[in-house]
Amino acid sequence: ADIVHTGNGAGYLWQNFCIAIKKVASKKTKFICSPHDPFLATMGGSTGAKRLIRQLGKFLLLPYLKVIWPWIWDIVTQDTIKQTEWLAREHRVAPAKIRTVAIGLEESAIVKSKPPQKPPIGITYTGRISWYKGIHKVLYALKELQEDGPNFEFIVMGKIYDPEILELAEELGLKNARFVISPSDQERDRILLEESEINIL
Repeated sequence: ADIVHTGNGAGYLWQNFCIAIKKVASKKTKFICSPHDPFLATMGGSTGAKRLIRQLGKFLLLPYLKVIWPWIWDIVTQDTIKQTEWLAREHRVAPAKIRTVAIGLEESAIVKSKPPQKPPIGITYTGRISWYKGIHKVLYALKELQEDGPNFEFIVMGKIYDPEILELAEELGLKNARFVISPSDQERDRILLEESEINIL
């Protein structure tokens, strides 16, 4: 193998021995370790005989680890600065060999997605497209809502009597205003049944 990567606990002597043999036998292989500290239990949680045994194991193993670890590993990864300090202090791993790989993802790797957008609220008008029907007042109101109000679509259906109404909608920049000119009865009814939640009389 070109690379051997192991999640090696420092106390796994047999695994360390096998890797040392491989290190001697294969000069081209690079060895990477992402270790666990087997002695963390001595810092709390264990009591009585178990704690004493773990402390004794730490005392006996550390001299061995301080000799073999700096030699067998080409790169040692850790996820916090504290673990990096532990490796350098207790196992004499050269800081140049230690790579800190934080748990988590780079922000650039996160695909930012918007929450699913609800279908627009359908507001409909059917009849003459004329000033005296007050459609222009609705357009002005919807202009205010367009900035930070609910998602809507204003559907105006009918015959044009005052073309200025369409021009006003364009001037106001109403992206969600749709004019359906002289629709058939079937199209009008479909829109009213399927797309309309609010109908302006």
